[in-house]
Amino acid sequence: MHSALHHMYIQQLPAHTHTTHTSLTHKPDAHLWHARLGHIAKTTLQHMCTHNSVTGLPAFDDLSPAYSTVCEHCLAGRQTQSSHPEQEQKTTQPCELLYADTMGPFKTAYNGCKFAVNVVDDYTGYGMCVPVKSKDQVHTVLASCIDHFRMHHPVLELRTDKGTEYDNQYVIKLCGDRNIKLTHSTPYIHQQVGVVERFNRSLQESARSLLSHSGRHYTLWPEG
Repeated sequence: MHSALHHMYIQQLPAHTHTTHTSLTHKPDAHLWHARLGHIAKTTLQHMCTHNSVTGLPAFDDLSPAYSTVCEHCLAGRQTQSSHPEQEQKTTQPCELLYADTMGPFKTAYNGCKFAVNVVDDYTGYGMCVPVKSKDQVHTVLASCIDHFRMHHPVLELRTDKGTEYDNQYVIKLCGDRNIKLTHSTPYIHQQVGVVERFNRSLQESARSLLSHSGRHYTLWPEG
């Protein structure tokens, strides 16, 4: 009966083949080492050479030629998104534009809540925060918040992100029944809903501070 295991054959290589790239006789290439070490800066590579930080790293006399031209791969790897200019307030009256966003999930509170729905008026900065147990409750809470604002001024526009709790038939009907224009921000461009994002951050910081000061358990975060 033959064994089901595969046989492994090990071939002894001649001694002269046991060399590494660092022992080759051709002139050391600083460009190559720049790339091998993660496209590091000239000063970092020079420091490594001076202090013999990497085994096998050649002692380059002058790194200037290797860094005399711009490395396109460094540019591609280090490029960042341009900052967005601060948006000027364009609304001229309360409730002309409302922002809505959902925070969470947080650690489950004493009452089972894990999220919070925030609705903020662009003109006045007045906002409402309502804890909820799940995102299924968002459209119901959103309707209550909008109706609260409508008691004082007509709501003309509601802006949210493209989260499924806002991009659905319930929210579309809610806005349609109340003659409210529904708009969504561009994905990953948080500056378009910066008003509510700042509101979210302020609330969370305030709640953490209050809990820390009071010494209460984190499950009481909705009371913050």
